[in-house]
Amino acid sequence: MKAGKYVWLVLALMLIADVSFGQCSMCKKTAEEGGQAGGLNSGILYLMSVPYILFSFIAFFWYRHSKSESAKKEQLFSFLRNKLRK
Repeated sequence: MKAGKYVWLVLALMLIADVSFGQCSMCKKTAEEGGQAGGLNSGILYLMSVPYILFSFIAFFWYRHSKSESAKKEQLFSFLRNKLRK
């Protein structure tokens, strides 16, 4: 059920993505007069996406590292429990 909600969320975000190709009215007017509106929009999206991508990589590796650390601790605790029982 959760996967279905995420699919609908992604689809909704994709449908409104065209609206997100905007900037302030002054920048838009200036860019349209010069014929560079497409490049300006792409630049804004590029600059906006880089921090999110970096944060995602850091969060992924942090999660992966903490997961491996907890597995090591669990192995150590089970080893100690077995030694204490004997």
